[in-house]
Amino acid sequence: MGDWETTIESVASSSYLFFTPSWLTLPHNNPCLPLSSSWEWVQCSTGNIPRIIALNLSSFDLVGPLPDCSSMDALVTIDLHDNSLNGPIPDFLGSFPNLKRLDLSNNRFNGTIPTSLSKNKKLELVVTGNCLSGMSCPPPPPPPPKTPPPPPTTTSTETTETTPPPPPYNNQRTPPPPADVSQFGSGSTDDSKNNALLSILVAATIQALLLITYFP
Repeated sequence: MGDWETTIESVASSSYLFFTPSWLTLPHNNPCLPLSSSWEWVQCSTGNIPRIIALNLSSFDLVGPLPDCSSMDALVTIDLHDNSLNGPIPDFLGSFPNLKRLDLSNNRFNGTIPTSLSKNKKLELVVTGNCLSGMSCPPPPPPPPKTPPPPPTTTSTETTETTPPPPPYNNQRTPPPPADVSQFGSGSTDDSKNNALLSILVAATIQALLLITYFP
């Protein structure tokens, strides 16, 4: 049994109409009191003990069979059109002594209309758009739209260009290759002559110093 069915049965079974439905946000627990702020989907009579005289639940997305609310015998109007109610039309709807209008259109009721309703000349009965005997059953309403799932995360197999890494820091640089020592001493001709002359001068100086030492 759905929450809305529990709500209607709670209203029907309560003398003073106190209940707390879980499918509506309501300012108080009594659908008729105070009269200035009664629930918008019901209409109440005036008096010491107000009674629900109209039940307006059209386009409430109600699904399933209609629950028994036969104890709400003060009802004058029942409007349940544009929902998804199914199953046979309950016989108890023909037991309301003051009922003048019953709108069950655009639902999924099947079977036949109870004789207690079809023979009631004072009742305005609307049952179009159902699956009753002799009717063309309308297609079921589309399901509510689903939230699309997030796109899957894919790993690209394509080769992508990569940025070369930055050059290493100074203290991590590769040392330069060692100098080719074979190049030393292979300078120009002038350098060779200067070196030879310098060697002669150094040798002569050393010999002079030795002569001074031994022959003072």
